[in-house]
Amino acid sequence: MRFLGIDLGKKSSAICILNTNLDIEKISKIRNADIIRIAKRYKPSDIIIAIDSPLSFPTFGYLRDCDLELIKFGIPCISPIILKDIVLEAIRIKNELKNYKIIEVYPYATRKILNLCPDINKKREKSKLIKCIKSKLKLRIPKKIINHDEIDALLASYTAYLCYNDKCVPVGKESVIYIPKIS
Repeated sequence: MRFLGIDLGKKSSAICILNTNLDIEKISKIRNADIIRIAKRYKPSDIIIAIDSPLSFPTFGYLRDCDLELIKFGIPCISPIILKDIVLEAIRIKNELKNYKIIEVYPYATRKILNLCPDINKKREKSKLIKCIKSKLKLRIPKKIINHDEIDALLASYTAYLCYNDKCVPVGKESVIYIPKIS
């Protein structure tokens, strides 16, 4: 089984592929056009795809029910309306990979729930955050991680791994974000 984490951008994204042994098989920045090709290297039964982007828009207002639930947990959210271009790209990818298991994840929620140094600024203190993730998750993280987007892709793939191992819960009813189980 593989776990493809995607930190989605407008034209390029960061991806991370983990296996069941938590080995990082690939971590890099890619063009969005390559996401489908990379996912289709695997049979739908052999991969879970975790996208760090809303996969839907609110039916009314600015936030979805899952966003409001996360806010109740003390996890801030950005309205999908503000992220319109990225959400449309996520929906396009989801539609093109409709036979695959695709989940919406939020790496900051994973960091906060698993206490992966949520107060560290991922942009300014990248090396501190990587050290924290390495020590708490026992992952072998390559030195080549160059930016915070790849860290988010790694956390997205790890969240997919947790879901595969029944250590995740869906938040929301109308729209769903998967987060680690709160112990």
